[in-house]
Amino acid sequence: MKSRIAALIVGLPERGARVTEALASVQAQTRPVDDTLIGLDPRHYGEAGNMNRLIEATDCDWIAFCHDDDVWHHDHIEFAEPYTYGDYDVIVSDFVSVGRPQNTFEPYHDDWDDLKYTNWFPPSVVIARKEVFGQWIEGRTPTQDPWFDKKDLPRLHSNNPWIDWANWRRLLHEGARFVRTRKRTVDYRFLGDNGSWTAEQAAAAMAKNVLKDPLASMRAAVLDF
Repeated sequence: MKSRIAALIVGLPERGARVTEALASVQAQTRPVDDTLIGLDPRHYGEAGNMNRLIEATDCDWIAFCHDDDVWHHDHIEFAEPYTYGDYDVIVSDFVSVGRPQNTFEPYHDDWDDLKYTNWFPPSVVIARKEVFGQWIEGRTPTQDPWFDKKDLPRLHSNNPWIDWANWRRLLHEGARFVRTRKRTVDYRFLGDNGSWTAEQAAAAMAKNVLKDPLASMRAAVLDF
């Protein structure tokens, strides 16, 4: 039976132009999605609340996330679809960084156990089995996870409460099966008006050697536990 895949686009009403670009990239897919839902957030439900109302509104068995400041390449769904027929629950594509040097990110890899200690991919590259993903939880730090083991503290690259990372850790803990497509099918964009670094800001950080080691600034941010 053909997998049914829903595109879930979340954004803010004041970023309507960005939402339009994200939607255009969804509509341009060579393998059309089976449902498209857009969640604008004028009441500022937050990412978890916004995503969850979209998840509840679709009857598709796979959900593909897209933030309003990112865009999918035309073959994003087509390339990922074969993995929906395998023994996987979370499909992770590679991305192209737009507006920030690619070498300021942690290198791509698929040692999923490493998600306990760091995060290297955004929501817009993820397609998840709906029944396994469940609901988004709010952001929390690794040390706030109920299952966190203090002996892992020295291995943390960061103790930030990023919402996407909190959910990847949750899924890992619950036994979700991750797979990496190894193909770049998403533009992860840093546009200056979306709270992300511009190219100039990233270049300035590089010049100061803040990002000479992409993980250095993250390790420095680890909090005492």
